[in-house]
Amino acid sequence: AAAKVAIASRGHFALAVPGGSVLELLGGWKPEWSSNALVAYVNHKCVASDDVKQSTHAKAIRSFLGKWQGVTVVEPPHRELPAEEAAA
Repeated sequence: AAAKVAIASRGHFALAVPGGSVLELLGGWKPEWSSNALVAYVNHKCVASDDVKQSTHAKAIRSFLGKWQGVTVVEPPHRELPAEEAAA
């Protein structure tokens, strides 16, 4: 309901995804409003976006984003860190 109200008033719906059980919850869902959705991650680890074990983005693609037509995703910036900086 909130998505439809947001789309009617602003033309889009923003969804903040923290990962974990929320990814599982969204997994079986194919909303009709996905082409008007903007997905952004919160609490995302600084890892490669394709790291299927740690990356919220990679898990989201596998769980639900691959099924959502036309969705816009704000990907977190990522870069390789030197080992000593990553360990800090």
